[in-house]
Amino acid sequence: LISFLFIIIPVQSFGQRWINGDDLLWTRYLVSWNLSNRYTWVQELDNRMTTSLDRRVQTIYHSHLRRAFSSSHEGAIGLSLSHVQRPLANETVDIPEVRLFEEWIHRIPLHKNGLFHSRIRLDQRFFLPSEATELAIIPPFQFRFRYQAQYRLLLPKNFVWRISNEWMGHTPAAFVFDQNRLASSIEIPVSPQMAIEAGYIWLLSRGRTQVSSIDVFRLTLHHRIHKKKA
Repeated sequence: LISFLFIIIPVQSFGQRWINGDDLLWTRYLVSWNLSNRYTWVQELDNRMTTSLDRRVQTIYHSHLRRAFSSSHEGAIGLSLSHVQRPLANETVDIPEVRLFEEWIHRIPLHKNGLFHSRIRLDQRFFLPSEATELAIIPPFQFRFRYQAQYRLLLPKNFVWRISNEWMGHTPAAFVFDQNRLASSIEIPVSPQMAIEAGYIWLLSRGRTQVSSIDVFRLTLHHRIHKKKA
């Protein structure tokens, strides 16, 4: 399991030039609304900027509906709205995007407090007309495949430790490696409905000629709304 989590990137990326990108701070507000025993509505608002707080990188909103098919299997469909600001020469290029996605999750209990979480996600990314599409920096449409392997451990006082690795690849044209995110975090409950999660992500992003290594510090406020008992 541990060796599986730590598989990093395809061999093809090692032939490229590696650079260190700007350190990033991701702050997220995540609301999970338990509609019934089977359905949960999840909304996320995620703001991403440099740790120096001098440049906003991306703002992204996710909304998706999850359905539990059993204690081990869960599916979801959703919509994302994204706005990226990418530096280009002496200017900043805006990249607006609408994204549809579907995902499937399989959970495997490993022991009393441990859980292995396997997630497959498919993104259909529609990039709206902008200077970025006019300059062919990005295509109008991109299909992305994502796979995440995660180990979750329940600690005393309901603290939760997670370690995960996520691989991404995209098309059209030839299927190519896109990103790899190796992450670890600790979640601390502050009330029956609220929890704070702090974590670190080592993000590798592959461009046409280089691979960027980026340190990401993520802070999440979890808000869980439970179904009221009749």
